[in-house]
Amino acid sequence: MLPEPQRGEIRNLLREYAALRVGGVTSLMTPEVMAQSGALHDRLWAQAVVVGGQSPNSIVGGLFIQSLNEMIDLDETRVTAGRNRIPDSIWLALYVVTVLTMMAMGYQFGLTGEHSCLSRFFWSSFSRRFFC
Repeated sequence: MLPEPQRGEIRNLLREYAALRVGGVTSLMTPEVMAQSGALHDRLWAQAVVVGGQSPNSIVGGLFIQSLNEMIDLDETRVTAGRNRIPDSIWLALYVVTVLTMMAMGYQFGLTGEHSCLSRFFWSSFSRRFFC
């Protein structure tokens, strides 16, 4: 429903963008694909500016610009979420600290002969279920 000179160009750009996005999850975060995606966003936005300038009061043009803006925002959210994951080295450090803490608590309980209230509760609950 967009005006004809831009309609064909926008359709081709959207097809190219869709083909790029369907490329596979692992290939989506490569720098080349991200650069191509950004270039397509810029070209699509340039076409949206032309459509908005030709008919500023057009509802169709406004809806196209709004949906294009949402598409670009969602892509940026996806890229940001992909970058903001916790590194494996941090997870490994957390596991090591957890295991060492449990070993230290077990050693302390073995030296003193006492157990915490929680460990007695869980052990009595476990032993009633499985050893009775």
